This record gives sequence, structure tokens and C-alpha cells, in this order.
Amino acid sequence: MQLVAQDVTFSYPDRQVLPGVDVSVSPGTRLGVVGENGSGKTTLLRVLAGEIPPSSGTVVREGTTAVVEQEMDAPPGLTVGDLVTSSLRSLRALAAELDRATRDFDHETGDLAELSDLLNRAEHLAAWDADRRVDVALTRLGACRDRDREIATLSVGQRFRVRLACRLAERSEILLLDEPTNHLDDSGIEFLTGELLAWRGGVVVVTHDRQLLDEVATAILDLDPSVDGRPVLYGQPGYLSYRFAKNQALQKWRRRYRAERERAEHLAEVLDRSYEGLSDEWRPPKGSQTHRRATRARQHVKSADRLAQKLEENAVEVPVPPLELVFPDLPAMNEGWDPADPVIEVRSPRVAGDGAPRLDLPGTRVAVPASGRLLVVGANGSGKSSLLAALGGCSRSTGARSLSAPGCGSASSRRRVPRSRPVAAASTRTRAKRWTCWPRGPSTRSAWCRSRSSAC
Repeated sequence: MQLVAQDVTFSYPDRQVLPGVDVSVSPGTRLGVVGENGSGKTTLLRVLAGEIPPSSGTVVREGTTAVVEQEMDAPPGLTVGDLVTSSLRSLRALAAELDRATRDFDHETGDLAELSDLLNRAEHLAAWDADRRVDVALTRLGACRDRDREIATLSVGQRFRVRLACRLAERSEILLLDEPTNHLDDSGIEFLTGELLAWRGGVVVVTHDRQLLDEVATAILDLDPSVDGRPVLYGQPGYLSYRFAKNQALQKWRRRYRAERERAEHLAEVLDRSYEGLSDEWRPPKGSQTHRRATRARQHVKSADRLAQKLEENAVEVPVPPLELVFPDLPAMNEGWDPADPVIEVRSPRVAGDGAPRLDLPGTRVAVPASGRLLVVGANGSGKSSLLAALGGCSRSTGARSLSAPGCGSASSRRRVPRSRPVAAASTRTRAKRWTCWPRGPSTRSAWCRSRSSAC
């Protein structure tokens, strides 16, 4: 075992975050950690890395550990080259130690076992290939390759990709990742997936990426609430197996909760009737059979007390199962809406930026009809978020934007945003099911949008 956590708990002054976690990570294990926001996923990662001590329990680590957190501090003067040098320092030291041991080895009196162990370590970590691996990872992840560039001048996503590339090149025996796909495009996720599948050590990855879990995870630890209040480890690989097992457990939990509530309500009703009998029971006339009245009253009191004791002894504490998200049935379109009329439409959107525009699609029309689904994909920095902001009217964009709002007295309500230069007519290719738009600027040439709707 390389990483073992036994009955680990962690609490803040006002609440408990981790209620007894048991984790074992050995070479070849790729453990996915899932859970609601605030369930303690990042806290668990920090406890496993040794950054914070657990409130109780033990964590044992064997071998080198590398952590890739969501956020990264950027002290002044720290460059990409400094980060690469810091990450590869141990590998370079190992390669230098092996070269020195090989050069100074005495074939008559030298310790061959020690030299073999050193050679095996170097081969396992591919110490001679570390610099090439960094260059490959920086390129494949779309990270900055300028070694003189200061980290503080990079965006949050660029910083993350640089550090992730360095950590992948380290080849530590334990790799801990916190939301590694948040700042990666499709090609970057594909490269990361291949690296994790080929990883020789143990991996613990916190993620909401279902596809990554399905392709990489050999087991999944769920920190969401469970019937016994402890995290649940699902040992089957893949996200689909995890979802099936969790759905079965939730259905069993809900059935058990309903049955316990019905049993408790039934016993409570019987108990109420018994106590009511103390006052509603038939009584003989005063002055006759007084001993009988007293005897029957005592019997009712004893019977009610026995039922109350039975209810208390048989009570089973079944926590309330989590709420189930159910979407309401909504009409596809209101009465009077023309199916050919899009719900929202933008023409020739342009979003200004510092220097070059963040998004510039002259002669392009993007329209989403009722019940339409528009998929926007592209490389990092190509303008995907800017396009969504332009569609939502949340950015300082120019161009024409149309919004169809029901209940305004007409089929649609239009709002036009003036543009500083003439608006070109929408190209006929924007009517196709799949279309490509080429923004201006070298960093946005690869942006392309794809729609399943014929109205786009």
C-alpha cells in the first residue's frame, strides 16, 4: 500500500466535514472522489496530502506525493521555468546521483545491490526523460511554454495547466488531483486521461467530470450523505456502475425510511387510542363495582405504558434520505409562438477585450429555437464564454441581439444593440445544422459552434 487512511475525521469549529473515511490506494488504483459542493472533497485531499492533520484517525503515506490543487498562489518573480525546475529537482538529482554512482563504481568492492536499486528507481521514474515530458505536457495541455514568463501574469487556467504539466512529468508515486479538467479543453482532457491510465502509482482525483470517471476510475468514493452517515466506497470501475449501485442504495434507503415511518405512525395511533381509553372507557355507575372501575383503569394505564415502551425500544433511527431532483413538465412553447421564431438570436456578435477582441464573428448568426440545444466547443481562449455572455446579454458586446419573450402581447419582443460598424447579412451557412465560425485573431481561430437545430 502507498496510501492508507483509517477512520479519518475532520471537523471545523462549527461542523464536521469528514465523518470517518477509510481509503486504501495502491499502485494501479485510480480512486475517484465525488460529492456535493461542501461535502469535504478538497479537505479530504489536503488531509491525504498531509497539508492538514485529521481530527482523528491515521493517514500513512509511502513514497513521493504530488498535489494539484484548484488554485495556485503566484508570488512575485516566480516564472514558468522556476516551477519546472522545482518540480523536476528530485528527478534531476536522482539522474545525477546515478551518473555519479556509475562513474565511480568499483567492480571489485562496490555494492552491486545498491547500484541496482538506484538504477531501478531511475528507470521507474524515467529520470532521464523528465525534461522532454515537461515540454510534451505543456504543449498537449495548451500551457505556456515560455520559461521566462512570470506566473503572476498568467490567468488562473494557464497557471493550473502549467502546474499540472509539471506534476505529470514528476511521476510521483501518489498523485492527488483536485478538479483537473476544469481548465482543460477536449485535447487536454484526452492527454490527461491517457496519462492517468498509464500511471504506475496511485491516483486520487476529485472531479465532477462523468466521462473522466467512467474512463479512468477503478473505484469511486462518495462523500454524499448515506444511511449510516459514513462515506460509501463503490468498488466497481466506471461512473455508470457507480450510478447504478448508488441508485439501488437510494431506493433501498427510501423504502426503509417509508416503512419505518409507517410503523412508527401505526404504533403512535395505537398508543393514542390506548390513552384515550383511560378517559373514554365505559365506567359503571358510581357507588357500584368500585373495585372493578379501579382494576380496569389500572389495566389501561399498564397497557398504554407497555405500548409506549415498545414504541421506544423498537424505534429505528433512519435518517431522512436526500431530496430527489424532479423537473416539472413545461410546455415547449406558449400559445401563439411561431415555431420558426427563435427564442434568442445574435448577429455578428463582437466582445471587446484588452487589445484584441475576445470574440468577433462578423456575418454570423446564432439562433436558438424553442426546445433547441446549442453546443459551443473550442479551444481555451477561443471565445466560448464570451459568446454565452453575448447570448445572455451579460457582456459589453456589440451587434444585434433578439430575445423572444412570451406574454408581451406579440409573438416576440425584440431588443437591438447598435453596432459601431455596418452589420453584414447572415451567411447562408448559419442555417445548416453544423456550422463553423472563424473569429478574428490568432488565438480565436479554432472556435467553432455546432447546433442540432435546423434554425441555427
